[in-house]
Amino acid sequence: MRFRREISFRWLLAGIFSGLIVISTGSVLWLASEGTGRAVRDLAQGQVDASLDSVGSRVKLYFNPANRLLKTVRGGILNGVVPLDDPEAMARSLARIMRLEVDISWIGFGYADGRTGSARLDGGKIFAVGSNAASGDLEVRELLPDGNLGAVVESMPEKDFDARKRPWFQPAVDAEGVVWNPPYDFVSGGRGVGASLAVRTTGGELLGVVYVDFTLDSISAFLDRVADQTKGGTLVYLNSGELLAKSTTGVPPEVAERLGAMMKNSIQLGELQSEGQTVFDEVSHGGGSSIVAMREVDLEGGGSGVCVVVFDRKRTFGAVESQIARSSAAAAVVFALSLVLAFFTAKRLSRPLQSLTREMEKIGRFELDSVAPTASSIKEVGILSLAVEKGRNNLKSFSHYVPADIVHGLVKSGTVAARGGERREVTVLFCDIEGFTSYAEKTTPEQAVETLSGCFEVFGRAIHRSGGVIDKFLGDGLMALFNAPSHLDGHAAAACRAAVEAIGELGETGAGKSYVPRVRVGLNGGEALAGNIGTSERFSYTAIGDCVNLASRLEGMNKFYGTSVIASAAIRRAAGDADFVWRALDRVAVVGRKEPLEIFELVGLRASVGEGKLKMVGIYVRALELYFSKKFAEACELLGEIEGVDSAARVLLARASELVAHPPTENWDGVFRADHK
Repeated sequence: MRFRREISFRWLLAGIFSGLIVISTGSVLWLASEGTGRAVRDLAQGQVDASLDSVGSRVKLYFNPANRLLKTVRGGILNGVVPLDDPEAMARSLARIMRLEVDISWIGFGYADGRTGSARLDGGKIFAVGSNAASGDLEVRELLPDGNLGAVVESMPEKDFDARKRPWFQPAVDAEGVVWNPPYDFVSGGRGVGASLAVRTTGGELLGVVYVDFTLDSISAFLDRVADQTKGGTLVYLNSGELLAKSTTGVPPEVAERLGAMMKNSIQLGELQSEGQTVFDEVSHGGGSSIVAMREVDLEGGGSGVCVVVFDRKRTFGAVESQIARSSAAAAVVFALSLVLAFFTAKRLSRPLQSLTREMEKIGRFELDSVAPTASSIKEVGILSLAVEKGRNNLKSFSHYVPADIVHGLVKSGTVAARGGERREVTVLFCDIEGFTSYAEKTTPEQAVETLSGCFEVFGRAIHRSGGVIDKFLGDGLMALFNAPSHLDGHAAAACRAAVEAIGELGETGAGKSYVPRVRVGLNGGEALAGNIGTSERFSYTAIGDCVNLASRLEGMNKFYGTSVIASAAIRRAAGDADFVWRALDRVAVVGRKEPLEIFELVGLRASVGEGKLKMVGIYVRALELYFSKKFAEACELLGEIEGVDSAARVLLARASELVAHPPTENWDGVFRADHK
């Protein structure tokens, strides 16, 4: 199409580059301000993810021993390895276990009657804490290097101490597995968080609850170590939104306040937990801004929390931001210089491009007459001129590979061929040369190609005369479509006529030759998806659908009956009996289909089929009716009259004779089920 107002290529380039300068200047300004923040977050994605992975895995490893210890102690109690009757002995056993753990602050067992036996870490020493059987006091003894307990170093006179009233007891009793408890105050002072697990006998009797605690001070110290490695502040929240601990450095007060408000908001916390991945946020404060990355971390035993890493934006990403600013300035200079260059380039390109434009318009109309290449002092224009000439020649070659209707349709529509198609009624023709492989083995490749090409030439002319198109060549066979891509009235009859005419012409042209190709044809019709099928780089026009597959199967069925053309009932109905002679051949279930269908032999054009052939067809049809009526003896009698001149009659006679000797069951349906193509 042409525009009402046209502008020269030179001024068009100048206008385009001027617009680009304006756009680029605005882009640079935007990139230097608001866009920089987004660019930094994108560039920092890998670093933040790596840091968050490190924090998450370390936090998980820090807390995960709790689940292992709980189950180990429970198993020891149930197996009798850990003493149950004496709280002091229980405390001694747990104290020995604790020597192998570096991060656990408390590990203990609360009896179902309220007593306790536990061990705690304090000042680098391990102490056993147990309920005195006589007084009920909690007695504290140091674990000596030899594994025994020393004298009582501390007694906590809490006569009313009851393990059942501790925050970790009842939640474990109510749960089936490990329970993580929110922070609470320890009996010996201090505050921490822990997990607990109920211990029951095989009969379900509650023996008590084993628990493991971490002090908040130890967790904070751990987070300080992590913060030193990630170069950013670290916080850990419980899945309830409560802050568990945070590093003492790297977390500005404004950031901590913002995170606290977010974690207390059940909606925002639920959105974070449903993300299942890293969530970014940016918090501005008096000293600058911080990038915050959050991710939920699952702990063994059913617990979970939220790990947060805080990065100082200027310290971590300042160099990246400076580089972006310098790149933006350089881009603006390049755009300005490009505008100056555009005026000179446009002037040199305008004249030869006008000539090339005219040539391209001719090619667009599919006018492929050769012309002299366009001369130009610009190398690229000369290359383009040669490319136009090559394109013209390629299109000439292309027209031999694609049906003419498809090429003309594309040219007329002015569109680019694309994948896709439409549902439409089509008639599909498959043909194959019988015994060609054996013939090719006995002759020269040149002679085999000449014979094959001659056969295709005959079929191609017949198909084109009838309004069909050759869809593809399949080795020594081909597939043709009728009513696609162009509309064709009476496409079923046209396909039948093409098959009969081609087979007849092959017989005439092969008279007197040593090898006369015998072609088998399968015809079927129905709805198919017709269009361009293939990859994004290469595709071809074809039809896909059940009716296409069935046509291929029908072509192969000719092998069983010794026929030349087999068609489906749909083709027989659509083509009619006025111009063609049909023979009901059998009722079959082809390979790949369970449903039976009637198949028909296209005997020939009614005007050219002789009386003898018509009589033979009549005898076969009557015999087939007797066969389906289970009158196998009568069918054999009729088939015996024509078996000498008809291969299909011999096939049906063999089946009927077998059924005479071995009568079928009551549910016999007469369907021949092919087990190979």
